[in-house]
Amino acid sequence: MNIYYIGNGFDLSHNLNTSYLDFKQYFKKNNEKYYNKFADLYGLRRIVGYDYDGDAEYEDDDEAIRQLWSDFENTLGKIDYGFIEAKFVERSMALDKTDSEFEGIFDPDLEWKKDIYIENMDLYELYKPLQETFISWVNSIEKTKCSSAPKYSPNPLYPIHDKNSLFIVFNYTHTLQKMYNIDDDNIIYPHGDSNTTPIFGHGDKEVARKILKHEIEDADDRYILNWISEYLENTLKHVDSYLKDVEIFFNFNNISDENIIIKVIGCSFGKIDLQYFEQANNLFPLAKWEIGYFSEADFSRIIEFLRLNNMMEQRNKVKLICTNDDLDIRTKLKLKAKAYGF
Repeated sequence: MNIYYIGNGFDLSHNLNTSYLDFKQYFKKNNEKYYNKFADLYGLRRIVGYDYDGDAEYEDDDEAIRQLWSDFENTLGKIDYGFIEAKFVERSMALDKTDSEFEGIFDPDLEWKKDIYIENMDLYELYKPLQETFISWVNSIEKTKCSSAPKYSPNPLYPIHDKNSLFIVFNYTHTLQKMYNIDDDNIIYPHGDSNTTPIFGHGDKEVARKILKHEIEDADDRYILNWISEYLENTLKHVDSYLKDVEIFFNFNNISDENIIIKVIGCSFGKIDLQYFEQANNLFPLAKWEIGYFSEADFSRIIEFLRLNNMMEQRNKVKLICTNDDLDIRTKLKLKAKAYGF
């Protein structure tokens, strides 16, 4: 029995534009208003000057910002505190502006005034536009006529076998069905797919509560913190629930712990990925592992995973396979793996 875990590197190797830097460009092009608000919220652009009209000019593509976009889902849990402080400063300006708009109005409707005040604070519904743009991006990828085979597809990760195999796919696309004729019944998408609602988000369960722990007495400033906390809750990926779905998928397919090979392709072993691999190791302690890695960063995270799960002493059941299509990089990474006994 083969159990495949398929990550975004798999789609990228099939020449699909599925990186989060690709999403950044799509977001900016198709929803610039909310892209700018999103970038401000996370410190993903910075003022570098002003034009002749006094309008700010922004930089949103330096290396630090690119790194944050590359780690998009984890970045969702990292609100830029400068944004919060700026909102506290803007609060009094919003109050003054609101009061001036209602000057001379006898006994104004308080709820109406509150709505205008909130609008002047520029606290906006961001999650819905973000979600809608993300779904639109995923659907645009799915409309790609056909992906192509990877330039480098090493054994034993390839060829991909449908018979007696199950697939846990973290992507939202249907590359397995299109390229390898994998049956839908053999696949589970824990985070949804383009036919349902793609689920994206950070994995920090505590960050929303941490925001609320700030000692703020002013009711309007507290409103700002509540808004940010609610947004962070909306962008949380509830992995515990998805792990249960995967376990039900395994049980439905009557998997035993004998003769299992777990094949990992295109996964970065980030914070969310790790929970699925830890689950697999606990459910199938006798399984052999064949793990693909593309970069030195991937390799380092895999080694850490093996250490934390006491698998470094069981090298006989773990194979590490470099999937980088650059021969020089691949040679360098293989030497590093050899130094660790793989």
